[in-house]
Amino acid sequence: MTLKLFVADDSITIQKIVALAFGGEAAVIQSVSNGDSALDEVRAFKPDVVLADVFMPGCNGYEVCKHIKEDPALQNTPVILLVGAFEPFDESEAVRVKCNGHLTKPFDTTELIQMVHKLINKGDCAQSHADAREVHKMNQASKQSAVSSAARGSFLGPDR
Repeated sequence: MTLKLFVADDSITIQKIVALAFGGEAAVIQSVSNGDSALDEVRAFKPDVVLADVFMPGCNGYEVCKHIKEDPALQNTPVILLVGAFEPFDESEAVRVKCNGHLTKPFDTTELIQMVHKLINKGDCAQSHADAREVHKMNQASKQSAVSSAARGSFLGPDR
């Protein structure tokens, strides 16, 4: 089965990191740089999982998630919100719009892959939300710094 991922993020770097992370899998990845075009593209693409940046031009990630969850044809599509390390994440808003999890950028690609596969393999969105949060908490607890060594190496090189 081919995995269909949709990335709504104004960072070309994040779009490329997601593409590289799933490069070894049978995956089709479609990306847009703003929330307004995300809504139309998601309806046409019908992805298995949506990754949406909380702060991007047009509709923000919370709004994109809300529209997806309100659309009868898309309401079961898992949505992972992406938030920058120095940007505020509104936990209550994320719960209100029924997101299935969130990742802090820069994220460990292993964490991204695990979260996506866990969400795809779950039929119950409410359980998926709790499970995705648990994976995120476990991964955060195991990190010594705000940025994992894998992410640090991928951005800065192994000698820094």
